[in-house]
Amino acid sequence: MRRDILLNSMTGRDFLRLKKPTDPNTDEMLDWRIRLTQMKNEKKYPSDWLDAEIAATDEIIGFLNEGLRP
Repeated sequence: MRRDILLNSMTGRDFLRLKKPTDPNTDEMLDWRIRLTQMKNEKKYPSDWLDAEIAATDEIIGFLNEGLRP
C-alpha cells in the first residue's frame, strides 16, 4: 500500500477516513478518475494537484480491485 500517495491528496485522505468498506465502489472511483482527467485537459486547475488526485485514485482503484482496505 502506498500510504504516502494517499496522504498527498484530498481523495486519498478522505478514503483513509471511511468506515464502511463498501464505499466507494470501483465504478464510482472510475467515474471520478475520468472526471479528474477531463479537468486536467481543461487546464482550469493546477496540474500538480490533479496529478496527486489521479495517483491517489489509481491507488484506491487498485485496493478495491484486490478487495483490500488500508
